[in-house]
Amino acid sequence: MLKAPSYEAFEKALISLEEAVARPPSNDLERDGVIQRFEFAFELARKSIRQCLIALGRVDVSPSPKPVLRDAHAERLIDSVTEWFEFVEARNNAARLYTTQMAEEVYEAAVRFLPRARELLVRLTWATAI
Repeated sequence: MLKAPSYEAFEKALISLEEAVARPPSNDLERDGVIQRFEFAFELARKSIRQCLIALGRVDVSPSPKPVLRDAHAERLIDSVTEWFEFVEARNNAARLYTTQMAEEVYEAAVRFLPRARELLVRLTWATAI
């Protein structure tokens, strides 16, 4: 019998992101902290989806974000692959040297990401419950 994957790191990252977005940032440093927590949470979301897919018996799971998200959508772990692709783009933009406008856009994506990531965590846990 396979052991169910642990999503504890993902859950902790979401708690950290929730704390960061609990109030609007008062300066660039706080905004950039939210962006960094978003990057970390997004990467753990992707890795958690991959773990779940493997636990569900998928042996051909790509480690790349877009194929993982397509598979997650096929397994009904996420509702909108298009929306999650927007999170991929925001995550990629966060890793680049960016303008203030780009930072604001990534911040807004982080705020939109949080409830979707919470839904994902519930679905991952449910999908691999033993």
